[in-house]
Amino acid sequence: MNAAQAANTMKGVFMRTIVQKSYRKAFAILLAVFVALAMVPGTAQAASYTPVQPDTTGAITITGISAGDTVKAYRIVETTYNKTANTLTSAFPAGSNFGITFADYSKLASDSAGMKAAADKIAAVATGVGGLTPATVTATSAEATFTNLAMGQYLIAVSPQASSGVVFQNTIVSLVPAANVDNTYTLTDATIEIKSSKVTIDKKADGKDQVDEYALGDVIPFTITATVPSYPENATNTKFVIGDTLSGGLTFKKDVTVKIGTGNEALPANAFTLVQNDDGFTYTLKDYSLIKQYAGQNITLTYSATVNEAANVTNPETNTAKIEFANNPYDSNSSDIITDKVVVTTYGVYLLKVDGSNQTKLSGAEFTLYKEDAGGIAVAGITPPVRAVKVMATGADGIAQCDDLGIGTYYLKETKAPAGYLLSDTVTTVTFTANTVESTGALAKYYNAGTITNAKTPLLPQTGGEGTLTLTLSGLILITTAAGLAVWSHRKRKGL
Repeated sequence: MNAAQAANTMKGVFMRTIVQKSYRKAFAILLAVFVALAMVPGTAQAASYTPVQPDTTGAITITGISAGDTVKAYRIVETTYNKTANTLTSAFPAGSNFGITFADYSKLASDSAGMKAAADKIAAVATGVGGLTPATVTATSAEATFTNLAMGQYLIAVSPQASSGVVFQNTIVSLVPAANVDNTYTLTDATIEIKSSKVTIDKKADGKDQVDEYALGDVIPFTITATVPSYPENATNTKFVIGDTLSGGLTFKKDVTVKIGTGNEALPANAFTLVQNDDGFTYTLKDYSLIKQYAGQNITLTYSATVNEAANVTNPETNTAKIEFANNPYDSNSSDIITDKVVVTTYGVYLLKVDGSNQTKLSGAEFTLYKEDAGGIAVAGITPPVRAVKVMATGADGIAQCDDLGIGTYYLKETKAPAGYLLSDTVTTVTFTANTVESTGALAKYYNAGTITNAKTPLLPQTGGEGTLTLTLSGLILITTAAGLAVWSHRKRKGL
């Protein structure tokens, strides 16, 4: 390589180095500009919000409710925007006394126990007589929305629709502007789910919603399981009454016992009052403070009733228990009623009693109805041990019937015959299952045990009949013969 070529090579290397350094420097400058631009709010970001004005309003959407619930929003904190000073000020409404200073209230964290207690205090005043005037919405779905609300904080109070079994928690929602990076304020609409506690009732007969295995004289065990409601510490309405009125076919045994909580504990004697009547009971809360620790847990009442002769086959015994409770803990006129029922179904049996020779319908016959019972007695003609359930008597139509039977096997045996008839030794077996075929006509839903006949009692010969004449002639012959023998014997002794 000569001197000229070497010089050109060195020149090329030098130029490439300069270009590469220029590229790197240019890339670094562009990167710095890009980062700087990214950190500066642009016109698009500034346009994403609208700064508040003194008259700016917003909306609050409430969820966790049901169609038909009445929702009220009380403005408990008034927030004001001063446009000139570009400042926000907040305070309780003038003249209000919520039992807490605004300074102390402002220090409370959202969803804290202190905030919940404050909400309860404020609710007692704001929703009471002479309190604040709320905005009101009736929900048409699972949510409700308030619009055109002035800036501030709102207490949300929900009055549930009837028979919903719900007690809603007092909730405070903030509709206060937030500061932006450019020292303006923006108001954002709020959405909140209202918390609630559910009051429930569940009545069972022998652990079931429907029973059909109990007959006349049987004792049915019942339970009512109810949820203890959750009321605020300062609630003025804590009504909670559990009651049951039994139907006519059941005789109440007045034996209510009560347990509470997961450990089935006995309740303090002065927490409730119990009134037991002939047909049912009421169990009324006296002092909520004695059971408040069980809020959300169960209270269980057990009792029993006996099936009586008023039980009706065609009209099952429908027994409904109820709870009446305060669904607004600050309104003494506010309450709700929820119910639950059980059905006691009984079966019936009937038979027809007739003369075995001419099918004449017979009254005055009595049949004893027996039911299988391992601890029962022995009865002639019936194999298993049984107990007597009922005595059925036939009327002028020859029909005897019974309405008060549960599923199982029964035996019908005549224990008194109609006058002038022999007692039948027929034993009729009747079995009821859940699918027992019903009869038709006037005795629909009764089991037809069939027709049972009787034979007449053999009669003595009647006066003036052939039997009487035969006996009379026989008697005269015997008398005459006896008289003749007596005369002959007398004359023989005299030697005549």
